[in-house]
Amino acid sequence: MLIGVMVAVGSRNSKGLSIVAGLLTVPTLLIAILDYSEAHDRVAHLTAETTLATASVGAGLWTVIVGTALAILGALILLGQRATRKGQSKAPAGQWS
Repeated sequence: MLIGVMVAVGSRNSKGLSIVAGLLTVPTLLIAILDYSEAHDRVAHLTAETTLATASVGAGLWTVIVGTALAILGALILLGQRATRKGQSKAPAGQWS
C-alpha cells in the first residue's frame, strides 16, 4: 500500500521501493513452491487411502505462486529500466539524445 501511495503522490523513490518489494517476494515464491509440493503429496496420500474423501490443492496456493512470480517479473523489468536509463550517456548540447 505504501508503494501505491508513493506512486500516486509522485515520489521519486517509488520505483526503488517497488524493486526492493518485488525482490523480497523471492523467498515467498520459494516457500509457496515447497508448500505446493507438500500439499500435493498429502492430497495424493489422502485420495489413495479412501474413496470417501476428495481433495485437491486449492486456488489460493496457485494465486500466491502466480502473484509472487509476477511481482518478481515486475521488479526485474523496473530494474532493467533503471539500468538502461543510467547507462545512457548524455548527448552534447544541441544534439538529440
